[in-house]
Amino acid sequence: MRTWYKLYAKPNIRTATANRYELMAEKYTIPRIGIVKLKKLTTRHLQKLYKELLESGRIQIGKSQSKGLSTTTVHSVHLMLHVALGRAVKERFIPRNPCKDCIVPKPRKLDI
Repeated sequence: MRTWYKLYAKPNIRTATANRYELMAEKYTIPRIGIVKLKKLTTRHLQKLYKELLESGRIQIGKSQSKGLSTTTVHSVHLMLHVALGRAVKERFIPRNPCKDCIVPKPRKLDI
């Protein structure tokens, strides 16, 4: 994840996007699935990650906030992982992208 971020993502995206990717990788993704070897990473690992983020992924909890991340944030984590793991497929580190078969929460539209 860190190699993908440094070599492919950070040099090619806006600073704000790079900062967001770094936060999602370092705070939400790596602490939960970073121990899993790339070749052993499955759709089930990712599905559990998304469930955990939705239920208890928030780093700082305010008075009116739930412990879980929003569906929009979890969806963003999925999109980032999909791109990173897609690069791993292109470089033949893994045969297929485990993100492809995940069921990802749809971002909810806010009522304004």
